[in-house]
Amino acid sequence: MTTIAGMNGTIRIALAPVIDRDGAWGGVWISGSPEDASLVSTHAELLSNDVGALRLLLDIGAMPDALVASLPPERTSVVVNADSANMSQSHTFSSVVVGQDFIPGVTSHRQMEDAKLAGSIWFSGPYIAHPPVVEGKKDSSRATLLKLLTLIADDADSAEIEMVFKREPELSFNLFRLVNSVSMGLKSKITTFNQAIMVLGRRQMQRWIQLMLYTRHQHGSDAPNPLLQQAAMRGRLMERFAGSLGWDAGKQEQAFMAGIFSLLDTLLGMTMNEILVIIKLPDDVQSALLGQGGDLSEMLMLVERLQAGDRSSSMPAFLSLSPEQFADCQFDALKWASGMGQEMG
Repeated sequence: MTTIAGMNGTIRIALAPVIDRDGAWGGVWISGSPEDASLVSTHAELLSNDVGALRLLLDIGAMPDALVASLPPERTSVVVNADSANMSQSHTFSSVVVGQDFIPGVTSHRQMEDAKLAGSIWFSGPYIAHPPVVEGKKDSSRATLLKLLTLIADDADSAEIEMVFKREPELSFNLFRLVNSVSMGLKSKITTFNQAIMVLGRRQMQRWIQLMLYTRHQHGSDAPNPLLQQAAMRGRLMERFAGSLGWDAGKQEQAFMAGIFSLLDTLLGMTMNEILVIIKLPDDVQSALLGQGGDLSEMLMLVERLQAGDRSSSMPAFLSLSPEQFADCQFDALKWASGMGQEMG
């Protein structure tokens, strides 16, 4: 197995999104070994304060008392096997039983629905990490967002971008809400499209539109699209990996793009080949999305496996990160994606 900075070659800690019975992103499955509890302890404050209401499903065996004391008991659960005689630390945290309350490794919609009927609550696995494409989900508002991304990639005039916004009242509302938000820190109110486009800037607008693709509610529900947080976490994780490897800013941005766009086929009900005819992307990003090889492609495949809760895979040879760096990237991506869900969902 390929080593990670001279270590034992295994993926020490994996953070995988967990969805609830309603299909919403409700938690995170943190899996590892007891000797890796320190990698979780380092980020205990983040887990307590920076991931919203996500439930923490800890699957790392016995934990040191300091870690137990630092996590919120009302939303922390210990993952145990059904035949476990010792519900470890259940006096502090609730337990979720694999195969009963929690179903990891979900590979199909049928498996998930059967588990729901049996009373299961939490779900993770390949099907959750990348649901299959269902055709017929085309959405004109998303087509507009794709058009905007193409205009930005082509360095189109601001007037062209402004005209697209003017045809989409809801999108325009969201643009002005963003540029006039407290987080922008502006002293005067932005009132024109040209001002909004100038203040936001092309790079930040591109990233905002990439995330907006995932914010449409589904099936008449007011619940956020769970693909938003998954795509955001995937994009941020790839960006952090790229940064930790010393890649330049352009390559880091491409890593983010590969991650954030990797669920567009599911979202839009189109194949990646069809999507890439519509939207212009750098060659390396296209190769990654089509699984055609290269460092970005290998990184994306690794991130997809992590989101499915798979720690058994070997690491790409180029991803020479220490266990601490590898964990840091994942926890930062979790924090960032959780924040995106709260702001945009």
